[in-house]
Amino acid sequence: MKIITVSFLFIVVCAFSTPQNTLQGKYMMLNNKEHKELDGILTITGSSYSKYSPSGKTIMGKIDDKKFVFFLQDENSKYRILISKSQLKNDTINFGVEDITIPKSNDLTVVPNTGKFIKLR
Repeated sequence: MKIITVSFLFIVVCAFSTPQNTLQGKYMMLNNKEHKELDGILTITGSSYSKYSPSGKTIMGKIDDKKFVFFLQDENSKYRILISKSQLKNDTINFGVEDITIPKSNDLTVVPNTGKFIKLR
């Protein structure tokens, strides 16, 4: 009975520990109303995003306007990352000076400081 319980708990923990594509550093969001540059954490999952600032404020939403553009510069990275709705829709992201095409926007993960993409479920 103890073996079954431990196995079940392991499966449950694994199911809820799926990694997200998290970019950390300075980000800037541009649209018709805002033009801000802040330190914080930007997490993008498909066309949804959440932003966490050091002040403790978290903002979540959808990247549903083609004028939404996120710039992110990791302090330890030479890369500047530009993400917009149209790029996510076309499964393409501007990364530094290169355009990198990925199979599906939902599979997008950027590993900070490396510029590498890994597949995300």
